[in-house]
Amino acid sequence: MSKRFNNIAGTTSSEFEIGTGSVSVRHIVLGAVCTSASAIAVDRENAQPQVSGIEFIDMKVLAKDNAGNILTKQFRGSVNQDGNINLVEDTFEEGFNGSISVTLSGNNLLITCSKGSATSATFSVYVTLQRIE
Repeated sequence: MSKRFNNIAGTTSSEFEIGTGSVSVRHIVLGAVCTSASAIAVDRENAQPQVSGIEFIDMKVLAKDNAGNILTKQFRGSVNQDGNINLVEDTFEEGFNGSISVTLSGNNLLITCSKGSATSATFSVYVTLQRIE
């Protein structure tokens, strides 16, 4: 049985992966700054996470608008490369009306952050993807 421990760019990487065989868990840090209506969250290499097979997703979002209002949400569910996304959303604090949408473009997971009625908003997105197939 082989084990993988991958940290792409050392201790400053935005993605860490641990797994055995074809099953793995990835932790990914993304960010977006919305000065227009919306922006896609990307990692420090300007890329979106990729989905392969079926994966469980656990995503935490922390956002702050230009007035200092906070938005915190958590999404859990499953996503697969065939385009099926099933998520449950929990909102913990909604100081402004920003939002998150999750879609697939090919096998790229697109996490779109919208600032709502705020002038601007900064989003930090923490994603855990657990490949199960």
